[in-house]
Amino acid sequence: MWQYTAYTLPMAVSALISFFVVVYTWLHRSHPGAWPLCTLALGVSLWSLAACLEMAAVSFEHTVLWLKLKYLGVVIAPASLLLFALRFSGRSIRYVTVVGSLLSLCWY
Repeated sequence: MWQYTAYTLPMAVSALISFFVVVYTWLHRSHPGAWPLCTLALGVSLWSLAACLEMAAVSFEHTVLWLKLKYLGVVIAPASLLLFALRFSGRSIRYVTVVGSLLSLCWY
């Protein structure tokens, strides 16, 4: 069971636009910074979609489920933004890999 609120449509549109960015960057993944941008857009898309479905959920169980999935996108987005900025600014791939590995250890 779902309910419509004034915020569900903008959040759904945001998730859809972010997903199109994921597809576009995936098709252009040979460019510098495309991989981190793709994961950033994927995190934002997941975050927006889960927030939309969380707002639209009627039962408490569904709300908690979408809340937990939303935080997966919340964790992915900032780390991917840092990796995108490092890679796009011309840092070496080795440096970005080391920073990405350290960031992935921090979340656990």
